[in-house]
Amino acid sequence: MQFLVVEKVSTETAITPELYAQVPEIVQAIGDYNAALTKQGKVKASWNLADGPGGAFVLDVESGEELERILLGSPSNAFPITREVHPVTGVASGVSAIASTVREAIAHQKAMQAHR
Repeated sequence: MQFLVVEKVSTETAITPELYAQVPEIVQAIGDYNAALTKQGKVKASWNLADGPGGAFVLDVESGEELERILLGSPSNAFPITREVHPVTGVASGVSAIASTVREAIAHQKAMQAHR
């Protein structure tokens, strides 16, 4: 199961001076965590966001429980973040599923019209 995870650090929430002083170490810990997960094959791709503090990555996990464990263990949780998690599939399988679903809907509509 693959998931796109987008994390954005809130710039509207003030952080304490103590947390601010720890930012370099936290950012390094985030990089180390990402590198370890990449080495394990769990992170398939990752990016920093260019329009503000945050990042995005694709996780490949066996279960929802593994996804939860990885996200709860992330050093990024030290920051006030918003996190979006989206299940993703490959383009080819997505295109095939959409085409199949539309064909079925069209066939269903034609069948309904024939019974009128």
